[in-house]
Amino acid sequence: MFEIVLLIFFLILTYWSLRCRMRLRMGGKRRVAREGSESPVNAKSSLLSESIVELLGVSGGIYLALLMLSSFLKLSAPDQITIGQVTMDPIAALAFLIALIYPVITHFLRKAAGETSG
Repeated sequence: MFEIVLLIFFLILTYWSLRCRMRLRMGGKRRVAREGSESPVNAKSSLLSESIVELLGVSGGIYLALLMLSSFLKLSAPDQITIGQVTMDPIAALAFLIALIYPVITHFLRKAAGETSG
């Protein structure tokens, strides 16, 4: 039962994170296609695919920062953790969770700042 609730929580959190990222992208400038950057496969990017790539890039950067921090401070962490039937690296899970939560918190902070100033 706990695993199902945890899975639903992560799915909702992932949805909110991707939704916030897509809204931030749509509010900004549209990306202009770069000339000469053709891929061997004619793939079309979408806001969802760009959001997922950005999420993975951000979580990878956070992972490297946490890894360097834990190495610098000589912190010991278990090699793997198991949640339900899923086994993962705890630092990678924390980095992914931070990357998921950050846009949601930023969205609410901007909304709160807009309400107090307006």
